[in-house]
Amino acid sequence: MLRQWNEAQSDLDQALTLARAFDNRIQEAGALVNLGAMFCDRRQFEKALLLLEETLPLVQGIDSGRREAVVEGNFSRAYSGLNRYQEALEHGERGLELRRRSGDLTGESAALCYVAEAWQGLGNHKMAIALCREAITLGRAVGQYAVSAADALATLAISLHQTGDTVEAISCWRGAAALFENCGRPHRARDIRQRLREVEES
Repeated sequence: MLRQWNEAQSDLDQALTLARAFDNRIQEAGALVNLGAMFCDRRQFEKALLLLEETLPLVQGIDSGRREAVVEGNFSRAYSGLNRYQEALEHGERGLELRRRSGDLTGESAALCYVAEAWQGLGNHKMAIALCREAITLGRAVGQYAVSAADALATLAISLHQTGDTVEAISCWRGAAALFENCGRPHRARDIRQRLREVEES
């Protein structure tokens, strides 16, 4: 979360080595999916995909499906990052279905946002807007508003701006920046404020 990538990767690599040494498939999957998520955060999406492909067989069919949903969500993130939006949509929708089946409401809010990003990439801003609004409402309902709503607000702002609703888009970007700042992600807040300045000056 602090973007101390080298330290994070060192710890995760050690966790992966230990999990494999003890033949603990659950812990192995946890280390792999966290490595995949880290590479998504670093925008190294091809590396993320390789790790996620290794993770998926370890989590399919176990527990409530929540672990598999996490992997599917990260697949969606990675494919969106590579502009492969149809694949992002397919994985995102699988992740969303698994979140709903397992009753994971907090995860469902995040999954809605991944699906929204895929639809946005495919040019369906109406669908993206509807999904983002649903994610924000659900995030509020489960008490995880700051965590789950920031990404949804940022995604919502892009689609609103694309469809000509610049006033609400600016409001959403401001809200997303404040939430990212409050939940310890100042780098995301800075990125959004830069985007906001560009829109306001155009």
